[in-house]
Amino acid sequence: MADPRQNPWSVAAVQTSQIALLLLIAVPPLLLWIGALISILRRERTPLLALWVLVTLVLPIAGPLAWFLVGRGVAVGRTP
Repeated sequence: MADPRQNPWSVAAVQTSQIALLLLIAVPPLLLWIGALISILRRERTPLLALWVLVTLVLPIAGPLAWFLVGRGVAVGRTP
């Protein structure tokens, strides 16, 4: 079996697959986090929304999920 260090195409393929895997793992939570922050900041300003921003920043996956599942309804006066 050939040594992958001697074949630059083999090394590039491994690096490309690692980058693709990293993007597949990192991009969806990042988009969720950014979407939640945008959604929170578009609401009418209240002290409760400041708490939601803090929760979203401190808990980058659970915070946005909680906002989309519970917080948006509470922010407009609906019960969850």
